[in-house]
Amino acid sequence: MNTNFKVGIEASHESRIDKLEISVSYNGGPRVSPVGCNMCDSTINSKTLSAVYNGVTNNIAGKEKWYFSVVDKNGNKTEKSFTITTTAPAKPISFISSTMGNQNAATVGSSLTLDVAFDVLTLQNAKDNSQRVDVIYVQNVDVEILCAPSSQSAGDLLTGSSGTYAVTTWPTRNATLMRRIAMTDVEFEAMSDNAELVAALSDMSSASDEVKNIQEGDVLVVDPVSTGGLPCLILVESINVDNTMTIKIAVEQQ
Repeated sequence: MNTNFKVGIEASHESRIDKLEISVSYNGGPRVSPVGCNMCDSTINSKTLSAVYNGVTNNIAGKEKWYFSVVDKNGNKTEKSFTITTTAPAKPISFISSTMGNQNAATVGSSLTLDVAFDVLTLQNAKDNSQRVDVIYVQNVDVEILCAPSSQSAGDLLTGSSGTYAVTTWPTRNATLMRRIAMTDVEFEAMSDNAELVAALSDMSSASDEVKNIQEGDVLVVDPVSTGGLPCLILVESINVDNTMTIKIAVEQQ
């Protein structure tokens, strides 16, 4: 992003080159003249053209397609184009440690928010703040599950003793997407920027609203839909005998 580049332009015509046109399309949008371009609609009026265009890529990551067109006196056009892919610079990452409980009489809540507070909420508080809840921890027999409030597992298992605060009664059940990724705990701990997070988020085609059979050492990529929810990687550090799970969250520094 915001990277300088140069394009050499060489053209000739047996009669006369009338005009040079330069345009660009950002991320599939309409073709526009680059900002500050003093060559973009130049009158040539010559049989030959030799020039150098000094350009700058956009300040937003993505694909930009550049077009260079030579037009003769009769309006006939010869056009060449190329595509530049720009990427955002890596951002530093922060780690947040937390503990969640499953629904089986754990001493801490089962519901995690992925906003800047990273709160773990008990069932009543979770219902009162359901628009913030992104991840739920439940256990079905001996199967550990991390899931979205929208998931079947959350609805079936996180009911509470009376049902008053059951997930199925929540006013909002966020449809968080998540999937298990091929990363070790050592690789997770070694991260210093968001490169792995960005890469994992770029392929959510196999993601769903729950991941079952969670094991210690698993790493999940999580993409929340809540307002203020932060995409993250979650490392399952330990699954404990008191019905709790210790996790570490990796998120872009805010």
